Amino acid sequence: MHLKNQAIEFLRELLRDGSIPVCDIEARALDRGIRWRTLRRASDELGLVKRPGADLRWYWSLPSEVSKLSKSMPATNADVKPKQRSTPEMWRAFLASHNTKVIPMG
Repeated sequence: MHLKNQAIEFLRELLRDGSIPVCDIEARALDRGIRWRTLRRASDELGLVKRPGADLRWYWSLPSEVSKLSKSMPATNADVKPKQRSTPEMWRAFLASHNTKVIPMG
């Protein structure tokens, strides 16, 4: 089977139950010998929805999953600001939500 086709089938199988963090997808793909570049090409061909989660990680899902996701999230990648940088306020809120103490430096 062609490597991209193998990656497409892998993504369809993996994402059939919903969205998954990209870091988990990449780790599972590497376990099967699928490289990141091939995975990205397969994701583009499938038209996967790629969006940030509340936990500051990126998630991929199949296009059919869009209707199941919260309407507060952007509907397409075009609605996501590219390379949005984290702010100190975002990190404080994230750490506070995970009961992590912030120790001031300096």
